[in-house]
Amino acid sequence: MYLIYIDESGDTGLKLSDPQQPVFLMAALAMEKRQWFDIEREFLTVVKDFNGGEIPDDFELHAMDMVSRRRSFKSFSKAQTIEFRDAIFKLTEKYFSNKIFYISIDKKRFGQFCLERYGEGVRIQPYIMALPFICMNVDCFLKKNRKHGILIFDEKREGVADAEQALKVLRLDRNSSLNTSSLIEKGFFVDSQKSYPLQIIDMIAYYLRKFEEFKLGFQVSPVHRQVFKSIEEFTTNIKDDIQGFTDYSNFIEKYFLRYKK
Repeated sequence: MYLIYIDESGDTGLKLSDPQQPVFLMAALAMEKRQWFDIEREFLTVVKDFNGGEIPDDFELHAMDMVSRRRSFKSFSKAQTIEFRDAIFKLTEKYFSNKIFYISIDKKRFGQFCLERYGEGVRIQPYIMALPFICMNVDCFLKKNRKHGILIFDEKREGVADAEQALKVLRLDRNSSLNTSSLIEKGFFVDSQKSYPLQIIDMIAYYLRKFEEFKLGFQVSPVHRQVFKSIEEFTTNIKDDIQGFTDYSNFIEKYFLRYKK
């Protein structure tokens, strides 16, 4: 059994022209359930090492807080933040090499696709387009390993109803060209502060987004670029071409076009 943790970065909803976040990225981390305690122990060891041997009661690894050195990271120096990031990257590569899958969506290009495909009256969030890609890819991974998996999301995200509807259709509608057979139950939505794998994939998704923005020619901090070679080696990029969007459009049109023209 695999626990599949899913998070996104650069989610601005229907606002597709944000120059500060030109890319939407969704990532999934596949963890064998037997590894949970080992990962928790090593994650908390890293946290303690950077907090005087203690685990702060309200600690949560959130990428934006870490890079801005606020909340759980407000007492960190820049050097400590980089060291902490690298320690989490080392842990991630140890346990999740080739078990992290992601799709990135160029929001501007996606907006143009939606305009051409649906017209001006219909608007779709990148999250809804990305989720079937992720689910289908994870399902293929599970089938290859002859395992089943359960999806776990951050309960704080918006659009929970749409996500649950997508998972239901993918699992149950055998008339659809898109369906999954190795993802069981519905998605579970948990508090990220209590889920260390969700915190890890939050950080990885952030740096993957920066990596994809860099490839598109956007300016990215040299500090962020330090991890690009490593992150490219242990993650898998799902192909995100426009033809792929077109292939998924029937699914989107059938189940999610509740938006009024």
